[in-house]
Amino acid sequence: MDFCENFTNNLYNFFTCLPEFVDRWDSTVEKALTEFKLVLSLAESYIDIKENKKLFVDLESKNPDLVQVQQKTLTKVLVNLEEAMARIRQNQNHLSSIVEDLVSKLDAIEKMGSKVPEIDSASKFYNIPRLNSLRRYAERATKFYQILYLQIDTAMSNIDYMDTFSIKDAQDTWDQKAGAHPRIQDILFLTTFAYTHNR
Repeated sequence: MDFCENFTNNLYNFFTCLPEFVDRWDSTVEKALTEFKLVLSLAESYIDIKENKKLFVDLESKNPDLVQVQQKTLTKVLVNLEEAMARIRQNQNHLSSIVEDLVSKLDAIEKMGSKVPEIDSASKFYNIPRLNSLRRYAERATKFYQILYLQIDTAMSNIDYMDTFSIKDAQDTWDQKAGAHPRIQDILFLTTFAYTHNR
């Protein structure tokens, strides 16, 4: 098997897997967004309890049990918050895995692509864009997901339970459906040949 055939097979592998990666990404995002609704609600409760802590302390002399109730409630809310955030981070790990898979497949393309000269569509690859053009599509798709993941990772690291704006920012950052993005739609459309390419 020559370099050109290996290169073609690696491209085929990338673009036949890309729709699956898009679906996995969007499905994972949906799961995370459901958890964010819970996190936001819990964070608001957490803030309310924390801000009313002084009131409970002031009432302690009249009713010591109130402070204990307040502390138990605060602890329960915090535990639920951490559990919901843990589920979101698990979803984030799934996104990281998708990016790693894309990078791995792109590396295989780049390794073979560096050994193959540019091939014109007028050759035996009739009606198929030049292989190097396909390589650029693979690079763009991978870069898109890398940037999207980096944005999510940064927003996640900035979350502060006492700042609902930081949570909403993270939620908005997650709420980007890759499959609906014009860049990904264009790449999927332009590489449809890969699904029916006669190997």
